[in-house]
Amino acid sequence: MKIGFMGAGRISGNLAGLAAKGGHEVLVSNSRNSKTLFALLGQIGDKTKGGSPKYAALFGDIVVIAIPFIYES
Repeated sequence: MKIGFMGAGRISGNLAGLAAKGGHEVLVSNSRNSKTLFALLGQIGDKTKGGSPKYAALFGDIVVIAIPFIYES
């Protein structure tokens, strides 16, 4: 299965690592550019790619969105 991740923080990084270890193809994205993802991609594994959030959405059979959210009442 292909899983796209929007966000490259702790939550996405850990989930992407678990998914890659489970044999899934993984694409991780962030709001900057894919060049800033090299360290994370190296830690996750061979079936991991980096790309834009748009590409992550198009890539994945499943898309995980893990971005900062601030709620103020």
